[in-house]
Order: sequence, then C-alpha cells, then structure tokens
Amino acid sequence: MAMQIHIIILNLKNGGKFGNKKLGTTKCKNALKRILHKTLPVIMRNFIYILSIIIISCNNNKQIESSVDVLQEDIKEIKYVSLNNIYRAKTDSFYYVTRCDTISSELIKISEKRNDFKIFQEQSYVHCSPSSESEIIDSISFNTKLRSWKSITRTFKPKVVERDGKTVTINKGREKWLLITNNGKTGYVSENGMALKNLGNKILFGERNDEYGYKIISVDNNNKIVDSLNLKGNHGFNIKLLNYNGLDFCEYVIEYREFRESCPGGGSTTLISLNKDGEFRKIISYSYGTLGNSEIYFPLKFESGNKLLVANGNINQIFDRYNGKMNVYDYPKDLGIPIEQLIIESKIEFAGDIEGLSEDEIEIKSSETNFYKWNGNQLDKIKTTGNKVYK
Repeated sequence: MAMQIHIIILNLKNGGKFGNKKLGTTKCKNALKRILHKTLPVIMRNFIYILSIIIISCNNNKQIESSVDVLQEDIKEIKYVSLNNIYRAKTDSFYYVTRCDTISSELIKISEKRNDFKIFQEQSYVHCSPSSESEIIDSISFNTKLRSWKSITRTFKPKVVERDGKTVTINKGREKWLLITNNGKTGYVSENGMALKNLGNKILFGERNDEYGYKIISVDNNNKIVDSLNLKGNHGFNIKLLNYNGLDFCEYVIEYREFRESCPGGGSTTLISLNKDGEFRKIISYSYGTLGNSEIYFPLKFESGNKLLVANGNINQIFDRYNGKMNVYDYPKDLGIPIEQLIIESKIEFAGDIEGLSEDEIEIKSSETNFYKWNGNQLDKIKTTGNKVYK
C-alpha cells in the first residue's frame, strides 16, 4: 500500500505524469481514495488523504487552489462533532460511514421518518454503528421513551464458515436499527429491544428474547415492573384493550389474537384481565380453524349503563349485516350469575376438515355451550348444554 500511495503522490506532484504515463490529477486522487478506503479505518484514511493533498499543494503552487477545493469536499464527507466526540453518518453512492464502521451502501436502506418508541428489554445497548458487533457507547433502561428520525435496515451477506470439518453457510438476514440521541450521545439501537405496542400507560407488549413468542408487562406509576405474562407466537398477531369492558374485578381487559397466514388457516384469541394491583390473569382462550371453532359472549357496559353479552366482545360487529340480527346472547337470568361475572362459550366441531369446502358442504358433528362465572382469578364452569349430532 505504501508503494502505491508513493507512486500516486509523485504522479500528482508532476501534474498527473509519472514516467511516460499520464493518468491525470483527478484519476490519481480517486485512486488514492480507493486504496485508503480498502485498507484503513475511516479516521486514519481521511487524515492521510487530506494530508497528502496538502503536502502536494505545498510543493506545487499551481495546484494550491484546486487542492483547497478537494480538501473542502472531503471535509463535507464526514462532519466532526467535538461536543459528542463522534462522526455523524453520511450516505454517498458507495458507503455509509459511522464513527467506527464503513458499510457498503448496497447493504443499507435508510428511511427518514419520525419513530416514537419505548425500550422493552430490561436494558438495551446503544452501538456506534448499526451492528450488534460494534462498540457499545451507552445503555438505556426499560420503558425509556425515545424518538428517532432515521431508521436503518441492514442486510447481511451470507457468511461461509467451517464447522466440524464441514462448510456451512450462515444467512444472517436483516436487522433494523434506529439512530437516536440520548444523554448527549448519538448512536444506534436495535429494533429488537423495543416495545411493539403500548396499551394505555401501564401495559407494554413486545417480543421475548429467550424464545419465539411475545409477552406483556405491567408497570406502576413509578415505572417499575409489576407483572408479566408470556404469550404464544404465530405468523401474525393483533393486541388491543377491549372497549366498553363490563366484566367485574378488571381494570382493563386485553384481547390478544394470534393467527396463521398460510394453509391451513386458523388461530386463537385470549382474553386477559389486569386488576387494580397491576396483575395479569388469563380469562379464557377460544380458537377457530378447519376442524372447528368457538366464540364467546362477553359482557360489555355502555354509557347508558345497559349491559349486553356481545359476541367475542366485539363492539364493531354487534350487528350482523348478513342476517339483520344482533350478535348478542340473551342474558340467562335463571343461572343466578350477575351479567358482570358471566362468560358464555359456544363451540362447534366439524365432521371433517372443511378446508376448500363451500358453506353447503360443511357438516357439523357436534356443538355445545359452556357457561362460566368469573371470580377475578379464574373462570368456574357452571353449566354445559348441547352436544347435538347432525347428519
């Protein structure tokens, strides 16, 4: 490398000539840049490049003016922030340059938009580059609110390694990072450590870091963790707070739905209560699929004070537009259970797998209805009816 740089500098000093060859000043400068990019860290290579141009300029007065232009152009490539002692990243047509890394722009996708989020892990680390292998410059504690205006999706090329005498290809896929400034330090945090959703002010939802799946966490007014609950993972999910909750002993009711996005389709819904002490309790889970399905009737309380047992607690589908009927279950007063503590489950089992069948071809093997009483900790089954067989 030293010999290559020496030849290029001599070429520049002679106005682009070296021996009988003439490369031209611009080509020499570009060649110098390429050599330095391949062999040296970002700080050192820019220093050597700029110093080389200054030395050439001092030995050749005719090139002083053009060399100053080159110097200014290079300084624009990496802006130095003395207060934070870091280099701000900039994208050009070749590289994405950070304080401690240089990444081919072909492997980087940048999106500039506002992202407001909270840290979901007990502690997340801030790196000097969008890579978990880069230097850690700071750490951020659970439930810290942050804002970012730039996200970076980094793609990794397959890596070939030797394991037990065999050649193995590792596909790392993609990682998404957010550029943030926290406590006066600017760096990158991984999307994996962020809450996927905030449910009100006391509940956070995110990925588990020990295995595939999700969990919810409750916090108190002092931002301390009160309780957590693991949830099943699948192809897709939807989680929300149930509106117009009319169930007793619950400050909030959470509806978590997980589902498959490929054949055979199916999924399940779990209702979870959060009590006044910030503790989670599973209320009930019900599922749907090609072998059978179930739905529940859940008490909702409206502004007038009226209470109804609504199918799946879904206020948006309380009216069946197909048959013109209400999707509600008439309150069975004879059970002696207050409507605020009553949940009804209706289950259907098909005669076989209904995948690909029309509605007229579907046969129902059996059906049953279960009546439950909620006591704040669990459901107690009170009564079961049905079990009819259809031919």
